[in-house]
Amino acid sequence: MTTLTPIAKTTEQYGSHGPLTHQRMERVLATPEWIEKTLGKQENFRPVRPPRITRMMSSIEAEGWRADGNTVKFDSAGNLIDGQHRLTALWRLGISVWLWVCYGVDDDSTIDSGIPRSIGHYLRHGGESNYNSLASALGHLWRYNKFGHIGGGPNQPSVNEILTTLEIYPHSRESVSIALGCRDIMAVGLMGFLHTVASTGSVEKATEFVDQLENFETLREDSPVLQLRVRMRKDQDSRAKLSLHEKSKLMIRAWNLFIENKPCRLLRLTDKTATPKIIIPKPEV
Repeated sequence: MTTLTPIAKTTEQYGSHGPLTHQRMERVLATPEWIEKTLGKQENFRPVRPPRITRMMSSIEAEGWRADGNTVKFDSAGNLIDGQHRLTALWRLGISVWLWVCYGVDDDSTIDSGIPRSIGHYLRHGGESNYNSLASALGHLWRYNKFGHIGGGPNQPSVNEILTTLEIYPHSRESVSIALGCRDIMAVGLMGFLHTVASTGSVEKATEFVDQLENFETLREDSPVLQLRVRMRKDQDSRAKLSLHEKSKLMIRAWNLFIENKPCRLLRLTDKTATPKIIIPKPEV
């Protein structure tokens, strides 16, 4: 399986660790100065969790630092991938401790004592914009292509499968950016998914659909795009929310009616299980 390499960084961005080609581990005296220098040179950090840091600081103050064998990890590009919270807590306490540090670790599916890293974190780490929405759109693409439907449950793609999907659909980045225009009425990842698939036939038609959903004031009453917006607005005001699966079916049904130039005065959920197949428009000549 082909995997997509994160956006390359220049040598200056690697920090003092530099690019690494193999794993090595060493014992380091983590002084406040070393920690400050290490944290200061990192990019694309995920947000820290203040309550977690507070708990760590209280534990260290009450019981002292416990060398439990956990390592601080850097990947092969010199990025800190495990230990951000621990180092921050130590730095705030202003103490020095001995740590085992491992360099060149690229399998970072869990960080900071088992906290899973989301696919959005990987995309953010790779320099992608709108990384959470892009991760969502790519997940929908993967499920639609593999299972013919959209939804969560047990069908969760791996990081490599998401990156492979991004390699197959590089224009999904632009689709997600376009989908931001109707984020008040439709989840960006969901609309980004539809735009990505529809764009394989006609970018113009796919973008027109999104534009109409955003700028709906002049649409006819029997416009399927307007009826999709009405249904989504109704869902926002309702206590009984539509599921992601149901929203995707309504969205695809509205798209198919739009591309077939058929009227619609009421968008219905006609089948409880099947997701409609997305009609791919013919490229405009």
